[in-house]
Amino acid sequence: MSFNMLPFELCEMIYDSVYTCKHVETRIWDRKYLLFEGPHQNHVEPETFLALLLVNHQVSEQAAVNFFGKRTFGGQIQTLLVFLQGIGPRRRALLRSVMCRDAFMPLFLPNIKISCTPRSLFGLLGTTNVSRFEHFTRSEGFDEARKELTDAGIMQLSGRIEVVVHVDHGFNMTKDGASVLSSTTWRCEKNQRCWHSEEQSSERYGQEL
Repeated sequence: MSFNMLPFELCEMIYDSVYTCKHVETRIWDRKYLLFEGPHQNHVEPETFLALLLVNHQVSEQAAVNFFGKRTFGGQIQTLLVFLQGIGPRRRALLRSVMCRDAFMPLFLPNIKISCTPRSLFGLLGTTNVSRFEHFTRSEGFDEARKELTDAGIMQLSGRIEVVVHVDHGFNMTKDGASVLSSTTWRCEKNQRCWHSEEQSSERYGQEL
């Protein structure tokens, strides 16, 4: 029996056993976008990792639905934009989860004709079927970060997808000598128009006894 004759459920189990990672980092190298199994850069060769996408039409389509639809694709703004543009509209439509870690700064990459700005990223995400977008950024004040996000057009995603923004405010010293990492999470649930935020203090470091 050939692979093409196997039940879809069995094929899906095979794809799951090949694509075991849940998070894929996007990287740019030698003017190409590469996929790295992450998040700790334990990279694999794209030609090996994505070999199933190069088989016949049926296997390629099934493997693509599994690979692009069941993983979170993350990276910095510039690499995400090159990746999203590079995979084309058909593959882009399969994506369900995207994560971005970047400071908000315009960037123009040499030899790549893409304006790498948050506005470009949010605009492109608005044309996909992504159901969740998570963003990590740093800012001393939450209001400043929210203004940058709003100016970049993140509000256009309101209600269409789940948006979660983590704003890292850095470390603050407490009276007992401990360093506390403070952050704010700003989110808008899918099918909702209301944004809400919550402050939270993360771990304490260097507390004196």
